[in-house]
Amino acid sequence: MLFNLIKIVFLFMVAPQCFGGNNYDFRLESFLAIKGEEETLADFQNIKLIGRERALNGSFSVGIDLTDDILCSFEAFVFRDGNWNLLPYAAKDITFCELAKKLLFAYLNPADYNTNFPQTIEGYCPGRAGEYWIIEAKIDTNNWVSFMRRGMSKFRFHVFKNGKIVGGFELVGNIVDRVF
Repeated sequence: MLFNLIKIVFLFMVAPQCFGGNNYDFRLESFLAIKGEEETLADFQNIKLIGRERALNGSFSVGIDLTDDILCSFEAFVFRDGNWNLLPYAAKDITFCELAKKLLFAYLNPADYNTNFPQTIEGYCPGRAGEYWIIEAKIDTNNWVSFMRRGMSKFRFHVFKNGKIVGGFELVGNIVDRVF
């Protein structure tokens, strides 16, 4: 009887890992808006982290339509041995539409958040100029890979016009074990 109980407990502990579930959360630590080199057309200055849960809250403005001549970049870093090390997970010089398809909808579906972001991919191709907001958003890692190294991670997003940065942000978080 005890052996059967141990088998059942073991099955419930291991099964989520076999089906690709993950057992970690991403706790936001800081959000830093990046200003443009000459002008700031994608302004994230009003996004802040609030509360004990460190949720994203606020608004940002995009001063231009994000058409195919406006490029974006996304980089991921981990903090190891006292330095931020660039991961191979990067998207450089791609359109906002491609970035939305490859990253946003794959890992952070806007429909899961309280926001006025477009809810379908068609709303991002091209991205429209305007004022956008997000309310008390915590990063949901359920669509992320099943194994992620614990510790500090940094994600950097830039918007480029004519080869110059016109805005962006840097998001730092801590990947921690999920408490069930």
